[in-house]
Amino acid sequence: MITTLKKHAHRLELTVIAILIASLALTLSQGGGLSTITGFVATETQRQTLGITITESSILTIQAVDGTPPRITSFALTGTIAGNGTAAIYLENHHGQRRLIHTNLKRKGSTALTAITGAFTETTPSEPVDATGILIGQATPEPGTLETPDKTIPTPGPFDESCFDTCQLAPDFADDEPLTIRVLLQPGTTLSITTITYTIHTP
Repeated sequence: MITTLKKHAHRLELTVIAILIASLALTLSQGGGLSTITGFVATETQRQTLGITITESSILTIQAVDGTPPRITSFALTGTIAGNGTAAIYLENHHGQRRLIHTNLKRKGSTALTAITGAFTETTPSEPVDATGILIGQATPEPGTLETPDKTIPTPGPFDESCFDTCQLAPDFADDEPLTIRVLLQPGTTLSITTITYTIHTP
């Protein structure tokens, strides 16, 4: 009796294994590999040193090395904000849609920075780290209004790979048109950008 039960159990195990193998083979044959999982996008992470100092509200253009608009899927900045004024840095597309990269505002009584909705520049265009890198153009002063909301306070200091709303960008945000970095600074505030970190969609 025990031998018979063992044989039935062994046959059941073999049947289950066979079903699993057949299901996996069917999934792969229908294009169900990892590269077709919903939301998966092939990207390349890159980092570039800039060394840009901005003392008034400005915009900076972004383009690929070959002059075409890059399909950026995430964008972060590292740098320092000095002074007692408010600063906000946005990534903006040609539709005028903005995504906040960084702000130095924090709620009063809190140590966490908070998002807000919303010159002479010593800089040279950046050199790409490789053939798929991007170029950041000269900053062009462009006036912009920036207020400090109630119950918030500007906080100077360094920030590292900040990407409030740009850690993951929608596929249609950076389409086939140029992107710009829009910097809004209150008087007496200085922004230094040392490094950009980003991913580019690779077909």
